[in-house]
Amino acid sequence: MSHQSLPASRDGQSAQMERVTQARRSERHSQPDLSGGPELAARWSQKRQQIINVSRIICGLLCLYDASQKWQPNVAMNYQAALQHAASTSFSPAAIWFSGCFSLAHLNIYLFFGSLAVLEIVLGICLIGGLLTNLSCSLGIALTLTGGIGSGYLPGTRTLDYGVLIIALLIFAGLNMGNAGQPFGIDRWLQPVSGHWSILMSRSTRTVTGTANTVRANGTGEQQHHTHENQSEARAQITQEEQARERQRVSSM
Repeated sequence: MSHQSLPASRDGQSAQMERVTQARRSERHSQPDLSGGPELAARWSQKRQQIINVSRIICGLLCLYDASQKWQPNVAMNYQAALQHAASTSFSPAAIWFSGCFSLAHLNIYLFFGSLAVLEIVLGICLIGGLLTNLSCSLGIALTLTGGIGSGYLPGTRTLDYGVLIIALLIFAGLNMGNAGQPFGIDRWLQPVSGHWSILMSRSTRTVTGTANTVRANGTGEQQHHTHENQSEARAQITQEEQARERQRVSSM
C-alpha cells in the first residue's frame, strides 16, 4: 500500500507544479502592456504643448517688432500702394477683397494704418501672455487678411508679400487649434471662471491627461481582474487534484 501511494503522491505533486507553472504563465501573458499607450500619449501631449507655447511667445515678439516698424516714415504710404497693386494684379476674389481694403485705407491712410499698428501691439502682448488666445488668433488672421501683418518688415516695399501672409495665416490657425494659451498662459486661470466667455480662450489641456489616466486605470483594473481569475483557477485545480489523490489513497487502503 505504501509503495503504491508513494508514486501516486509524486505524480500528483508533479502535476500540481505543472498546473501552477501554467497558471503563472497565463497570468503573465494576460497582463496588458501599460509601458506605452496612455503614458506615452500624455508625455507627448505635454511636450507638444510646450512647443506650441514657445511658438506663441515667439509669434507675439515678432508681432511687436512688426508693429514698431509701422511707425517708420513712408511705411503707411507704401502699404496703401501695396494694397492698390494687389487690387489690380490679384485674381478676382483677392482683387475684390484688397480693393475694399484699399477703399477703407484711402479714406484716412494714417488713421487706418495706425489702427492696424495698435491692434498688432495688442495682439503681440496677448500672445506673449497667453491671454484670450482664441480671440487673439482670430484678430491675427483678420490683420493678415488686410495685408497688415508683415508690412513692417520691409518698409521700402510697395507690394504685398503673399508668402508671409500665407505663413502668418497658417501660424495663427495652428495656434488656435493647438490651444496655445494652455497651460503656460493667463488663459489657464481665466478659462475655468469665465463661463460663456471661455470660447475666447484656449480650452484646458487637462482633458487629455485625464483621459489617459482613465484609460490607464481601466487597464490596471482589467489586469487585476485577470490575475484574480487565474489565481482562482489555479486554486481550484490544486484543490481538485488534492481531492483526487485523497480518494485514490482511501481506495488503495
